[in-house]
Amino acid sequence: MKPDFITSGIICLILLGINLIASVKFQLGLEKHFFKASFRVTLQLLILGFLLNWIFSITNPILIVMILLVMMINASYHIKKRVTQGYRFAFLDHLISVLLSILPISFVGAFVLHIEPWWNPSFFLPLVGMIIGNALSGVSTGVQTYLLDVHEKKEEVLNWIAYGASVKEASQSIRKRSILLAMNPTLNSMYSMGIVSIPGMMAGQMIGNQAPHDAAVIQIVVMILIFSGTFFGSLIGLILAEKKIFNQEGTLC
Repeated sequence: MKPDFITSGIICLILLGINLIASVKFQLGLEKHFFKASFRVTLQLLILGFLLNWIFSITNPILIVMILLVMMINASYHIKKRVTQGYRFAFLDHLISVLLSILPISFVGAFVLHIEPWWNPSFFLPLVGMIIGNALSGVSTGVQTYLLDVHEKKEEVLNWIAYGASVKEASQSIRKRSILLAMNPTLNSMYSMGIVSIPGMMAGQMIGNQAPHDAAVIQIVVMILIFSGTFFGSLIGLILAEKKIFNQEGTLC
């Protein structure tokens, strides 16, 4: 299936124009946001399309690994930007959490989905990209929530430690809440997928003439990979953050 670029562009402009007119008519003041978002997504995806033409032609696994590392470093940088309650060496902790969670999960995914060779860029990099995107959101939400809650409930946590509780025991409820918030978007998607909505990846495969059953199996595998990457990334991120903000005596640094 090959799109007609002129027709596609005209229809998209018409739809965007209708949205802009509606925003003006109802005095919503969203015209700037609509236009900016539409312009950015168009520019970014066109650039990505040209880059992927080159990337998908790469046959050197070392280059693929280098691209993979760049993706993870970029994800760690954006996690650091989203976590406003920073601490020393936070970027390094975010990078470690991404590497330790994403790399093993990605290789498992390449094995389960029979990607041959495992570093085949047209399959492996999009898979890693989906896992990283969700892990980025999960790690940043989890770590941010944990740091804010520890700060707000500092006296309560320190009181528990003073009564003999370990740091892990004193912050257990905070850790649980942080992980739950980190996992909520992924869990909500998993709850509704297949009943409320058809996932984008599965829909794309069916549009590309993939058998619905095969597309469903691939989507299940991908969702479990995303779930695992997000969970382990968030958990490792919290553990590393906890070790930085509490000293060996159990007091806040």
